[in-house]
Amino acid sequence: AVNVEADKTASYNDPGYYATDNYWASAKVSVTVTGGPVDRTKVGTTYNLTYTATDGSGNVGTSTRAVTVVKTTKPTIVLSGKAVEYVALNGTWTDPGVTYSDNFYSFAQLTSGYTQTGTVDVTKNGVYTLKYKVCDPASNCSDEITRLVVVGFSSVAEAEGTAFGVYPNPSNGRFFVVPTAEGRVTVSVTDVLGRTVKTASGNGQLEVDLGDAAAGTYTVSVTTQGGTAVRKVVVAR
Repeated sequence: AVNVEADKTASYNDPGYYATDNYWASAKVSVTVTGGPVDRTKVGTTYNLTYTATDGSGNVGTSTRAVTVVKTTKPTIVLSGKAVEYVALNGTWTDPGVTYSDNFYSFAQLTSGYTQTGTVDVTKNGVYTLKYKVCDPASNCSDEITRLVVVGFSSVAEAEGTAFGVYPNPSNGRFFVVPTAEGRVTVSVTDVLGRTVKTASGNGQLEVDLGDAAAGTYTVSVTTQGGTAVRKVVVAR
């Protein structure tokens, strides 16, 4: 059996075959293939290809191969606008939304698989988390991406009353570190054994991706010109 990735432009390339006979040379053995052609635009379709070999005496041998058209790549999704947005208390805010695409399905085909969770209440101070994801008709889902909307505060950290904020927390291993102070920021993430699993640096807020790190509790240390502060972050898989 063979799985072939869906493609709207490429044709199916057969892995090949060979036929042998205990008497006739290979040049005297003909092979025909039936059951095709394999259409790589038909996701989920299985084609049973039959290979029939006939020797110079008319003896026939057959073999079959099942070829299934699959779609395994996931769509991509990207935030429009900023990952952290600020709005005044009782102000107005419109979600900039996202853009998403796929290497096979059209935007229209992806639309029904798009989800956005979370709400923003501009009448209440706080930090609101919005999450976005899109799945294609073959059930491949993009990574979930997050936007923070801070209402009534100048920073996530101010909203929490801490030196820096971590959002979302818990997270899937991707989170934002948002310090109160401006300027250079250095982030170090360690596991419960004290091993450093991630470091990052930059100016202002940073996005931290722990990759395939195991679920659990990690320590985030953030150093700015004002000193070093520590917080815990939970990774839930």
